[in-house]
Amino acid sequence: MNTVIRWIDKLLSLLCVILAATLSIAVIVSVFLRYLLNLSFVASEEAITLTFIATTYVGAALGVREKQHISIPFMEEVAPPKIKKLLCILIDSIILTVSGVILYQSFLWIEKVGGVKSPATHIPYKYFYFMIPLSFLIMMFYAILDLLSLFVPIEPPDKGYESDMDLVDTQNRGKLP
Repeated sequence: MNTVIRWIDKLLSLLCVILAATLSIAVIVSVFLRYLLNLSFVASEEAITLTFIATTYVGAALGVREKQHISIPFMEEVAPPKIKKLLCILIDSIILTVSGVILYQSFLWIEKVGGVKSPATHIPYKYFYFMIPLSFLIMMFYAILDLLSLFVPIEPPDKGYESDMDLVDTQNRGKLP
């Protein structure tokens, strides 16, 4: 089970990196074309906006996995182990409830407005809007996974930025600031 979870984590992380890189390159090219060559493409602006939205939703799902959502760490630090466990159950229950409501409502919303076509690419918005229920489904998966980790051994996620900071620390060890 840990292998499958790690694979999903890596896949979502890779997707987030690809989306962020694509977004960065597209914005740079768009600004270059607009300000230096006086060219502007509506389809590229639309694609940039949708890529930004996708990055946000994929990042939010990863945030639930890495427990980077809104929390009050002070309470977790000073609480005894049983209270920590109850807090974790409460937080994950709230995440599951909110995600479940948004998941359900997003399908209703897509059904009502998903047929509208985008102005530049003429692709129905329902294909773009589908990232909302998909990301909340992934959030629910990760919240359930976190609840299960209280009772069965599940490996914690690799947090890329923490391992990057460890690398920076080892490279700078012994050097003066």
